[in-house]
Amino acid sequence: MSSLPQPVVESTISSETRAEPGLLRRAWRWLSSFVIGAFCCQFLPTAFLSLGWMLAIQRRSFLQGLHRRSPSSEKGVALADAVAGSELEEMAAWPAWLHRRGPGFRVLGRNLMRGLRGFVHVLLLTLPGTALWAFSWRAGWENSFHKGYELASMGPLLGWLGLLLFALALWHLPLAQARLSLTEDWSVFWQLRLQRRLLGTRPTRVLLLSAAWVVAGLPLLLLRVVPTFLENPEWAPAGMTAKQAEDLLGLYFLVIATWVMAAATTLKWLAGRLHATLLVDAVASGRVGIDELHPREQDALRHLDLDGAPEHEDAPTLVRVARATGGRAWRLLHVGGLLLLGLAFGIQVYVAQFFVYVPLLGWLNHPLVQLPWFRYAVGS
Repeated sequence: MSSLPQPVVESTISSETRAEPGLLRRAWRWLSSFVIGAFCCQFLPTAFLSLGWMLAIQRRSFLQGLHRRSPSSEKGVALADAVAGSELEEMAAWPAWLHRRGPGFRVLGRNLMRGLRGFVHVLLLTLPGTALWAFSWRAGWENSFHKGYELASMGPLLGWLGLLLFALALWHLPLAQARLSLTEDWSVFWQLRLQRRLLGTRPTRVLLLSAAWVVAGLPLLLLRVVPTFLENPEWAPAGMTAKQAEDLLGLYFLVIATWVMAAATTLKWLAGRLHATLLVDAVASGRVGIDELHPREQDALRHLDLDGAPEHEDAPTLVRVARATGGRAWRLLHVGGLLLLGLAFGIQVYVAQFFVYVPLLGWLNHPLVQLPWFRYAVGS
């Protein structure tokens, strides 16, 4: 009888003998990774491990995106063989939870540090907006209780300002986080001017990714309300004891955390692919010089033969003027769409807080943005 494939671990097989895993093994690899990650998402400290693993998936997705555009892919060379022997080889491998041989704590430590680094910078980027959300909520309730009508506009103004700041942060977040996961250099995360130029290379794809974040957040908004029915004796199923309700909630959060793990990983995988597309197109068009990029990004482009000279197209003057004028209008339209999507994502947080209020983390953390932690019980 054939045994099941081994759990997701770090392989020590050399690149010369590495073979592409079969369908069953790949399915088991994905399933076991998501089960481990979903379990870690149940608890606040171990959620950083899940985030670190997702960021490793993100940088692997970036390399896959580059490889698809590279001459080696056209020749049928696999990604593992294309980056064999370079610094990129480890990043191109499937991210591990444990070692197959030797202590596994080294991999756990890497995931933990990667998750902590990613969380801190995303938290700082989104903090101005999310903090204003909390202040606006408090100001609104204070005004309701104390009837301070002369300050009635304070809460809404703070709230709308927070939504605007969060929308601007959400615009930069996917690319900034993808670059951080690849380079592991905190300064890259805050190169907002360079990233704005990169984002302008493919604005429609950036808009679609932001729309995916908003759509993925809608189920969380609905699922967050369910625990209120199980924790309220009047709404709980007849005959259910407190212990049974607690066990049911534990199972409920585990199932939902599995979906959170899958959704957050998918969004980061898409952001990694977008990172690759933006870099290749920006360098090829001359919008961004390759020397402006981080050395690790330069190494990836050069290793996969994607560092060619910018392509300059000679066009009549009228054509260039029409393109420039239309391009500016098109970019303004995309910026407006991105801001509206960011506002829609932030409004979801307000609605969720109205149904299930979580005092601090409910404002500062969203499972798809900062930390993939989802355990919104009323008493948590």
